[in-house]
Amino acid sequence: VGINSFYTYRDQNKRYNPMNMANKIPPIAKAYDDKGNININPAPGYSSMYSPLVDEVSGVWKDNVRSNRLFMTGYVNAEFIKNLVFKSDIGIDINNSREGEFADKNTLTNLGVHTTSSIENQNSYKYTWENTLTYNKKFGKHEFTGLLGSSLSAYNYEDASGGGQNQASATTGFYDLRSNSSSITISSSLIENQLESYFGRLNYKYNDRYLFQAS
Repeated sequence: VGINSFYTYRDQNKRYNPMNMANKIPPIAKAYDDKGNININPAPGYSSMYSPLVDEVSGVWKDNVRSNRLFMTGYVNAEFIKNLVFKSDIGIDINNSREGEFADKNTLTNLGVHTTSSIENQNSYKYTWENTLTYNKKFGKHEFTGLLGSSLSAYNYEDASGGGQNQASATTGFYDLRSNSSSITISSSLIENQLESYFGRLNYKYNDRYLFQAS
């Protein structure tokens, strides 16, 4: 009997890449005003150019991913009677994740137009279970090996997401999607499949020279 298991937990904060906007800013632009605050539009006369630092303002940008994953494999080998061996293998993979995103109006994502917020939840599991029964017999110059087996595999994936624009308050981040007033989106999906298989094999060897096989 044996088992191996792995568990991982991830809490990751992602960000929007600022390099595209940074490359457009003239080198004479001032990153900060006289009070030390970030200049949203650092280049005079270029209102469409946002400072690549705007996402660093506290509370204006959040893209957080949290996930849990459990991966486990196990097996059992047993010899019930002489030359008759039973083997069972199973593998399980369970994965759950949530990604929440909020971008205020003055961010590199929205460039002063509106706020956006969204949440996506993904849950999946898959497993494979295989059982085999093997019998081996040798007498004289003859040797027989027979195998019978079955295999079952399954996969399930669920996804649900929602989002919108113009959220009532930035303080709630992506935890108040119902307060969005425009471009509301809701979606969900499900994928399921299963496969069941049966198999067998018979080997016959004579005098350690001739081999016949049927499957």
